[in-house]
Amino acid sequence: MFVTHFLIVCICLGTNVLAGVYTRSNSYPTTDAERLSLLDMDVELAKIEDTCLSSAEYEQMTGNRLKAILARGIAHIWVPESVAIIGFQEMRKVLKFSPPHPLQPYNGTEPTSAEMQSASTPEAYYDLRENSIPSRSKYAGEWLFPHNVATVIELLDARFPSIRVMFKKAFKAEHPKNEMVDKLVVDQLINEYSEIFEKIDSTTREMTSPRRKCFHAILNRKGRN
Repeated sequence: MFVTHFLIVCICLGTNVLAGVYTRSNSYPTTDAERLSLLDMDVELAKIEDTCLSSAEYEQMTGNRLKAILARGIAHIWVPESVAIIGFQEMRKVLKFSPPHPLQPYNGTEPTSAEMQSASTPEAYYDLRENSIPSRSKYAGEWLFPHNVATVIELLDARFPSIRVMFKKAFKAEHPKNEMVDKLVVDQLINEYSEIFEKIDSTTREMTSPRRKCFHAILNRKGRN
């Protein structure tokens, strides 16, 4: 256990630029209008769940700082947090808010009624709520640096672009273009986000589960060698 924790701490000591978590999302292709309209969430989720990530892909999640055998052990922490950030990025885009702020530790304490009522703008109200949304990992500030999340997001965008598209489609359906944004709209989109995240998170957790056929296949190959 000590060795694993030590290695995780070591790979978190990289010096990637903080903005890397967010600038990658801005370069995400926006020419997939047809794909967005035709996307079937159940079909896409089934594809993700049935995927076996390669050892190289697990290593890529860590910026190639850990071998796959260790990377698989922390994927269950890094992938959910990265999916959550992808959702925040797309929600902010639809609401025309500024990009996500630097990664902060999860705060499970809901803002008080007084704080929410005193929020001067819908974006200020959203900022109050974002960091306490339950999808955030309680390990965000303890096990993750922003560059760790950026690396996983880069892999997810390349390997599973439908994750970002699913959030985008849901938010655009809930909030039509040019509709006025107020606190009620923010609440509606956060509720929509929570529903979509739960489905994607359940799927990606199954994909990275050590109980899956992918891991059994790896063990069988090693046993034959």
